[in-house]
Amino acid sequence: MDAAWSAPLLVGALEAALERFRPHVPSINALNVFPVPDGDTGTNMLLTLEAAVRAAQGSRAQTAGELLREAARGALMGARGNSGVILYQVFAGLAEGAIGEWTITGAALARGLTAGTRLAYQAVLNPVEGTMLTVLREMGQAATEAAQSDTRIASALLAARQAAIQTVRRTPELLEILRQAGVVDAGGQGLAVIVDALAAFATGSEPVIELPEMPLAAGRIAESMAFLDRLDELPGEEAFGYCTNFVLMGDDIPLDEFRQRIQQLGASAVIVGDRRTLKVHVHTERPGLVLEAALTFG
Repeated sequence: MDAAWSAPLLVGALEAALERFRPHVPSINALNVFPVPDGDTGTNMLLTLEAAVRAAQGSRAQTAGELLREAARGALMGARGNSGVILYQVFAGLAEGAIGEWTITGAALARGLTAGTRLAYQAVLNPVEGTMLTVLREMGQAATEAAQSDTRIASALLAARQAAIQTVRRTPELLEILRQAGVVDAGGQGLAVIVDALAAFATGSEPVIELPEMPLAAGRIAESMAFLDRLDELPGEEAFGYCTNFVLMGDDIPLDEFRQRIQQLGASAVIVGDRRTLKVHVHTERPGLVLEAALTFG
């Protein structure tokens, strides 16, 4: 069981997570009914994870903390969709938890997951429980508790994996639309697959989340499509609009004012970054108006 990860080991762990995630993409896409049922959660998380891994592979960082900072930057620029932008916040949190660290221990991982949870909840303008936010929070709490008695990264990852799997199973109890669709949260499942792969890497074992069989995935897609056909009949459901993603750059972007303006023009908005670079994801019926408004800020 690994006690800590150096920068080279961290790259290997991220590569292992990426390769394990790929075959899960179709089944994760099939689970996607919230916040917008566009069937791309797995794809968006994959693209974001690929960007983070490319940045890590190309890094010359000597420390694990610096490597995570560069991986987070890669995830920011490559983030796609609601789930991808939240996954970037996980990387940003891990980088924050590992500032100044040569290696990543269980304690650093726990700090990082806790920071990632805080950043993710701040980024989502209307956070909802029963989503990947809930799964991330429970992962952080489990890792923190484990690290109090065992600082090995393997122990923290095992605890986070168990929490992720258990919380994903509970998501339909927390979010009514998931219960009606008969699915678990797609983004939460994606997080569980990633932490499962990382835990397997740290312990030298096989992942416990089985690879989905394509007939099963196809059946789940059919079930999800049947549910989507009924979405218009559900009370309170509004038009989802166009999935709009862009990077905004400026010298001193007023974050609160910008968030308020975007929230007025769309739904399911997630905004991450800093006063110089923001990654924006929003669903809107008026993408041109959103872009025009954004250009007044940067």
